[in-house]
Amino acid sequence: IARQFLAQDLGEASRAGEKPLVLIGQAPIGRPQDRPALFVQLQSARECGSGGCATTVLIASPQGWRKVLDGVSGAVTVLPTRHKGMADLAADTERYLWNGQSYANSRPVPNVNLRR
Repeated sequence: IARQFLAQDLGEASRAGEKPLVLIGQAPIGRPQDRPALFVQLQSARECGSGGCATTVLIASPQGWRKVLDGVSGAVTVLPTRHKGMADLAADTERYLWNGQSYANSRPVPNVNLRR
């Protein structure tokens, strides 16, 4: 499942001559009857930067697996707090809350005035 969702990234790495390590973890983040979420991380020189390696979170739905958080850098932690029935997630100094469809950063981007 993880390799299917990351096929494009794996293909690009292969064309660049790399074979990323695919790390997969599971954790319950929904209701007790839900399947555990998959936490997938590619590790290679190309995929990892100064902030760490990017992690993708997948959950099972009646239609199949789907991405609900993508490209988060650093270690992902499942928090004890919940929003709309799903556990909150943290990565580095960022906190991600469930909005009913996917995870969104709880800190919105500030408005910036770009006038001269």
